[in-house]
Amino acid sequence: MITQPELPYGGDLGPNSGWSGSDTSKARARVNDESGKTSRNQLLALRLASTGGESGVTVAEQTKAMEVPHHGTASGTLSTLHKSEKLCRLSDTRGGQKMYVLPEFVGGRDTEKQGRKK
Repeated sequence: MITQPELPYGGDLGPNSGWSGSDTSKARARVNDESGKTSRNQLLALRLASTGGESGVTVAEQTKAMEVPHHGTASGTLSTLHKSEKLCRLSDTRGGQKMYVLPEFVGGRDTEKQGRKK
């Protein structure tokens, strides 16, 4: 169980959970990281991935569990855990979305590296 958030990004904020580039996104990341919201979202994602086993969790499932109207926060949470190597993103999809699983549930399936593709 995590008690401190995974903060794999750097920059002028120091370690952080990342933001999209806008000032409002940067401010939101700072508040969420400091308030414990980032930790709670990450813990929920890890629980969902654990419960999902080999099927893991998708962004849509994370969005629904977080009870947020937009997928951005859920996607960012999964991406941060992927970057921190707490989750693996499979090449497989479910419902048209990539599946994120705990490393022990990869089972030899193809995974994708974190980050933008060039």
